[in-house]
Amino acid sequence: MGEINQKVSLPTGGELAELTAALIDIPSESHNEKALADAIEQALKSAKHLSVHRIGNNVIATNHNAHGVRVILAGHLDTVPANNNLPGRIDGGRVFGLGACDMKGGVAVALHLATRVASPSVDVTYIFYEAEEVAAEFNGLGRLAREAPEFLAADFAVLMEPSNANVEAGCQGTIRIQVSTHGERAHSARSWMGRNAIHQAHGKSCGFLNPMNQRGS
Repeated sequence: MGEINQKVSLPTGGELAELTAALIDIPSESHNEKALADAIEQALKSAKHLSVHRIGNNVIATNHNAHGVRVILAGHLDTVPANNNLPGRIDGGRVFGLGACDMKGGVAVALHLATRVASPSVDVTYIFYEAEEVAAEFNGLGRLAREAPEFLAADFAVLMEPSNANVEAGCQGTIRIQVSTHGERAHSARSWMGRNAIHQAHGKSCGFLNPMNQRGS
């Protein structure tokens, strides 16, 4: 693996691909986002139109143009563990490296907008947060909700997760349910004399799962 160039000054005024590559080259595996948060905080503070705040390794920047409508652009700083994919590289107009897609590309877009667009048509809050790839108890958005909920107040929010340039109202998640079913026991040699509770649940209590399965297929 090549040597990783720890960049402090981010090229926010250049091409998005260059900025994304620079972000990749600052390792930020979950729970180790400080170096990247430091660099982003420094870049945001260079933009005089922004008010910048830091809570842990969560960096928040806001503008206040009194438009009456506020939009949040948010992205997480952490990545999954490295797998021989550092440093980043640009090849054929594409960026490769740890977190290029999820989600330093999105962070690069938000950071570029934050530093380059001084007078947007709405008020904007930019949130760069820690620990999205791990347990929810560490998630930076959760910490903001507990300690500084005013930064999450907005009329609209966009998480800059990869979506192939399409707007997605949500994404696949998890569902946890508790189902109670009733049957009638019988000896295994005379199973027809009983009623299998699991078989009963499949056609009744769990039937609502079928539309979800069809949607995901």
